Amino acid sequence: MKENGNSLPLPGSLIKSDKVTLFPEGALGYLVGPTLAATANAVLANYFNAYMSNVLNINKWAGWFFAWIPVISVVFVILGNILVGRLMDKNVTRAGKARPLILLSIPLSILGLLILFVLSPYVNETMPEKQTAALILLAVG
Repeated sequence: MKENGNSLPLPGSLIKSDKVTLFPEGALGYLVGPTLAATANAVLANYFNAYMSNVLNINKWAGWFFAWIPVISVVFVILGNILVGRLMDKNVTRAGKARPLILLSIPLSILGLLILFVLSPYVNETMPEKQTAALILLAVG
């Protein structure tokens, strides 16, 4: 493990060896973690699509939104992954490379969920002056 120009881990790090074993690191990092994340994403996306079409009735007044938001979202996800990857490579802390960004993502995720499920129900097809703002909030969320 070459960190700080020598073969020792960073001071205060819980990493004591540069050898990764199949269990538990490999199983948790490459199988269980991504599987649970993909499952949570699928459940949330399915629930959110039903919520937008059944509760907010967006299909009626903004059907084009459903067609374009996945395409636009992929572009931002790719750009975000590149940005976060570069940030992780440049920032090495005692907590590791990813942990500070993971901790930063917690309040951002809470804010996004609040935007999606608390602010957006107040807009419907009878409020044309607020529809554009609601769609922008939904896309950001």
